[in-house]
Amino acid sequence: MIKTKLLGKHKKGCLSLKNYNTRIWDTPWAYLKKAVWLDKSGGKRGRFHKYRWWIVICNDSDCDARILVKEDDILNQISR
Repeated sequence: MIKTKLLGKHKKGCLSLKNYNTRIWDTPWAYLKKAVWLDKSGGKRGRFHKYRWWIVICNDSDCDARILVKEDDILNQISR
């Protein structure tokens, strides 16, 4: 199971969420924006935190939705 943490909700009328809900797209998320180092739960930032999380943004350019995805979970999905 992929561990995620929601940073910002989809706006009302988000096109990518609409396409996802009608099963046109497999996911409403577009791409990886950048990596951040956080603790295991995706909380505090700091130089001693050893878990790498990726910020993934919504596929609709007008929507500000973002989630954190744990890098280990992404790599596990790729290696399957």
